[in-house]
Amino acid sequence: MTSTLNPETTSSSDNREEFKDLGFGTEVARGTRRRLLNRDGSFNVVLEGLNPLSSLGLYQWLLTISWPRFLGFITGSYIAINAVFAFAYLLCGPDALQSTTGSFANEPFYRAFFFSVDSFSTIGYGNIIPVGVVPNTLVTIEALVNIVGVAFSTGLMFARFSQDCTGVQNRERKNEPAHRCSGTGNPDKDRAR
Repeated sequence: MTSTLNPETTSSSDNREEFKDLGFGTEVARGTRRRLLNRDGSFNVVLEGLNPLSSLGLYQWLLTISWPRFLGFITGSYIAINAVFAFAYLLCGPDALQSTTGSFANEPFYRAFFFSVDSFSTIGYGNIIPVGVVPNTLVTIEALVNIVGVAFSTGLMFARFSQDCTGVQNRERKNEPAHRCSGTGNPDKDRAR
């Protein structure tokens, strides 16, 4: 992706104005004396080579959905991953998971599902154990998926909490704090309070 300044929107009167740093840094300011932002606040930049599907990414979607939908997605993913591993344990055969207490003896899916939950969450009660190379390999893969999943979820939570909920504010208003979040996540409702 490359960007260039749009020459049609730059006028000679803009070049005569006093130069003010808009927060883009001195490297951008040295490259050209043309405005990066128009007077109405729109960008004076033309993007070239941007993939039209780039804004449809999973990461961007997870950052922009509401908190209830985000938490629902995380919960649904947790249940779905455990169900996939439960089916994988069932494919290993009826003796792949054995219970020391006889729990879930007549319900192999529940035994496999709750073993997956115990393994995935690192609870490890020890009342259900894998027997054989393939089930133990699945436990190893599940542990790796858990580590990556926890890191991904934690990173997403941090990214969501660190987002600015009020948008860009005018820095000339010295008496107002830079970030005002009332918890609504809606900048219009936050400004109305």
